Amino acid sequence: LRLIATPGHSAEDITLLAGTAEGVVAFAGDLWWRADGPADDPVTIDRALLRASRERVLAVADVIVPGHGAPFTPTATTPR
Repeated sequence: LRLIATPGHSAEDITLLAGTAEGVVAFAGDLWWRADGPADDPVTIDRALLRASRERVLAVADVIVPGHGAPFTPTATTPR
């Protein structure tokens, strides 16, 4: 288990990364609300910071558990 800072939706956001037999699962809170976004979080504190945090998670996660939807496997169409 590892916690990383992933600000963007709010300044305090963190993501829990869990290594499993199937790969890395990221419990990302409101970094993504659902698999399809929203791409532009309407309440973000900083769009560039949100994008950087999303990219950081996408670089290591095999599965993402968003704040409001079902877990998903990131693809090229996952909102950045």
